[in-house]
Amino acid sequence: MTQLRDLNPEDGIALYTDGSANSHDKSGGWAWVAVDAHGKVAMASGYRSGTTNNQMELHAVAEGLRAIGYALGSVDVLVYSDSQYVVLGSRDRSRGRYKNLDFWRNVDAAADDHSYIEWLHVKGHSTSFYNGLADKLAGQARREGVTVRAKAAKRNGREYRQPSQNGSRQKTHSRKP
Repeated sequence: MTQLRDLNPEDGIALYTDGSANSHDKSGGWAWVAVDAHGKVAMASGYRSGTTNNQMELHAVAEGLRAIGYALGSVDVLVYSDSQYVVLGSRDRSRGRYKNLDFWRNVDAAADDHSYIEWLHVKGHSTSFYNGLADKLAGQARREGVTVRAKAAKRNGREYRQPSQNGSRQKTHSRKP
């Protein structure tokens, strides 16, 4: 995999972002995929607990923009997101942002570090290869994070409850005394 610092920012960077969250257990995943004009690709993803889908969508953008700024400095960025919440709120900062204020502040701060940003909406689960890759990475990060938390709970002698298919909580791991 290419390191972000190896991308060529001369003609700008395309940043595809996505967030994933489970409304039952509040687990979330985020991901970004950065692509330069020469087809080099870098990507990252992560897990967060106690979150919502919109928060993960915002977190993915902030993480991607921050990482690009750190590795490449101030560059032109095209941000592709399947979240209209992110795209519309980022295009117009005067738009009513009543929730997730800390996440919005992080997006704004990361965006301010770049010379130019264009916000583009792509249809979720569309034919965009890189949007699909970001979606896959965010979902995978969320699922892996839940698994890690369950294993840690088991190691520490605690019970971890995860939602079943019908939304009720079922015991999945416990340590016998």
